[in-house]
Amino acid sequence: MVSKRLSIFASAKINLYLKVGEKQIDNYHQIETIFQSIDLFDRLTFELKENSDSQKKSLDFELQIVNSPQKSLIPTDKTNLIYKAARLIMNKLNIDHLSLFVELEKKIPVSGGLAGGSSNAASTLFAVNYLLGEPLNQSDLLDLARELGSDIPFSLLGGCMLGTGRGDQLIRLPEPKDLIFLIVFPPPDLELKAKDIYQTFDQIQETNSLPKPEISIEKFIEILLTRKSDISKYLFNSLEESAISLSFWVDKVKSLIDSKGYKSLVSGSGPTVFTIVPNQNMGLNLLNELNKAGYKAQLHQTTSEAFQLIIH
Repeated sequence: MVSKRLSIFASAKINLYLKVGEKQIDNYHQIETIFQSIDLFDRLTFELKENSDSQKKSLDFELQIVNSPQKSLIPTDKTNLIYKAARLIMNKLNIDHLSLFVELEKKIPVSGGLAGGSSNAASTLFAVNYLLGEPLNQSDLLDLARELGSDIPFSLLGGCMLGTGRGDQLIRLPEPKDLIFLIVFPPPDLELKAKDIYQTFDQIQETNSLPKPEISIEKFIEILLTRKSDISKYLFNSLEESAISLSFWVDKVKSLIDSKGYKSLVSGSGPTVFTIVPNQNMGLNLLNELNKAGYKAQLHQTTSEAFQLIIH
């Protein structure tokens, strides 16, 4: 096998609406969510070749992290989802004695609620399958994605989607192309683990003090598609109170944005905070105010694709 290379720009996601139900008997929560891909990308370069030691029945793996202030938070061993995704494909195809080198340029915050790890895993499924000559179809890859994590099937498909079940049952929606998001990135040393957020959610839920969405997800989709009303007023996330309770930073950022007349929201399990701005100029004005206050913020738009490819 000749060494083959492929680079992928893997998109982040935000949750425009996230309603979380009670924990089920399998310890998972049923959710209703609207996923949206945005033009914030990690770049991953994959190089796959045959292992020089043909007797070695394993996957040689090397992950190199570049240009990331959160490098110390990213495991480079077999606990990383990139390795797990590659290993899953190898097992599915009964392939061994291959070497996979991955260079990861990390722009999506680690444990930030933007599906950074999920997008990396989805990219790996796509890339390894591509470099092996595409023996698996999209349905096969989605089955593998569901084994890896609830957000990974969406990260494989991208765009705008309704997610139900664990978030892995997906229905494509038309992309709202005119939305402009202002995203506030957490400090590099701040990460909120999804398991801690959900554990806190369960504790808060026992007191019946969690806020409820103003409208159903069906009504939210209708407004998102027709724009008969300002969609930003109906942004919702059941996990937001949990993120606020675990991070004073989240509360400070939200308070500042809300004081300027915008509706802010935590994405996913947080701590990343975003808002929808009416236009580019208003977004730049708010961006400048956040930067002056010491926060790192950027403007982003929707994208209809999970990946952008560079064939070497």
